[in-house]
Amino acid sequence: KLTYAEAEQMFRRMVFNVIARNCDDHSKNFSFILKQGDRWRLAPAYDLCHAYRPGSEWVSRHALSVNGKRENITREDLIVIGRSIRNKKAEEIIDQVNDTVHNWNYYADKAGVDKDKK
Repeated sequence: KLTYAEAEQMFRRMVFNVIARNCDDHSKNFSFILKQGDRWRLAPAYDLCHAYRPGSEWVSRHALSVNGKRENITREDLIVIGRSIRNKKAEEIIDQVNDTVHNWNYYADKAGVDKDKK
């Protein structure tokens, strides 16, 4: 069973995938690590990437559904999932992720990302 913090982190990753257009969000990109004492923990996030290619079957739909949808996912769909897992901060998380993704250039500059890689 996931801890509340791990469930919240998985929700945050789902929100990121929707907002950042990471459509390669299949089940193999969500992993767990077995810790001492036979306790499973959520693994760090990986394979997070923006994908944009108009008309492409592979990058126009999410691999995993959100509220039964793989495309045209709305804020309300994200909120429904947040409520279903009893996430008390669903809307706050959506706003945080949205703000971060939409300020990508600022954060990329702060992190020293080369201009040609943005």
